[in-house]
Amino acid sequence: MKPKITLIFIFSYAILGNAQQYNEAERIEYSQYMYNSFTVNPGMTGIEGTPNFTINYRSELLRDFNHYKRESAMFSLPSKRKNMAFGFSIINDEYDDMQHTYFDLATAYDLKLNEKANLSFGIKFRGNLLDHRFPESNSQPLQDFYNSLVNRFVFNIGAGAVYSNDWFFVGLSVPSFLNTVHYDISELQVDTRQLPIVFNTAYVFLLNNDISFMPMFYTRIQNKENTDIDISTNFLFQDKFGLNVVYRLDDHYGVFANFQILNAVMISLGYGNQTSLRTEGLAANDGIVQITLRYENVLKRGGKLFTRF
Repeated sequence: MKPKITLIFIFSYAILGNAQQYNEAERIEYSQYMYNSFTVNPGMTGIEGTPNFTINYRSELLRDFNHYKRESAMFSLPSKRKNMAFGFSIINDEYDDMQHTYFDLATAYDLKLNEKANLSFGIKFRGNLLDHRFPESNSQPLQDFYNSLVNRFVFNIGAGAVYSNDWFFVGLSVPSFLNTVHYDISELQVDTRQLPIVFNTAYVFLLNNDISFMPMFYTRIQNKENTDIDISTNFLFQDKFGLNVVYRLDDHYGVFANFQILNAVMISLGYGNQTSLRTEGLAANDGIVQITLRYENVLKRGGKLFTRF
């Protein structure tokens, strides 16, 4: 009896470690905010002023185990006549034996304050399909718990607002009003956890005719133990090449190079690493690489300069 209990405890502890690492890996989605903005703040939906389509692939460079990867596709369509915009995204996260698929449908209303300033309000509906593919267990309570996590669908709703002009924006959002589901393997139950409030702002400086610079501040507040603070520097050269560097306090860093190869096509290459995971020894990896392909007709883009980064 004791060996079986010990085996179940060891296996449960390993799965719990995986869950913690998955949550950390998922948070890196916020590191390149401008390419998935309405998933965090639906008030940003259609703020570019022209239809755009973005696909992204992100994968972990592993030296040990627990492979993390993400595929995502996002589309937004503004409607100038009705001051409305619509967005849709699919995000698929896979981490070892766990898979989360997110479906986001967002809409925003743009209120024109004057010739250059706008106030946008957005709402987002999210469906989350959780699929945890665990191995068979000799423990019936543990097996029943695993079975309860297969193809579990969760609905949520979020909202946000953005004030912007040609040079500046400030946004505040609640990505999910309803509690989010996570599992507690130690208690063999599915628990709930409140998602945070998100605040971010940026300002564009024209250094000369060819170089623009945009510092950005981003914070994600949940509680004292789970608060993210991002500081990023973004450079744009002749509207053709961009370089972005982001650092999350005591957590991770990322570097992105963006190339405008055609008037309507941009490709971005990025690398990031979770410094907290390396420090705590929870995983052995060589960071996360990503590639982003974005279709957007820059000649028909609106006048908001921060959308060009």
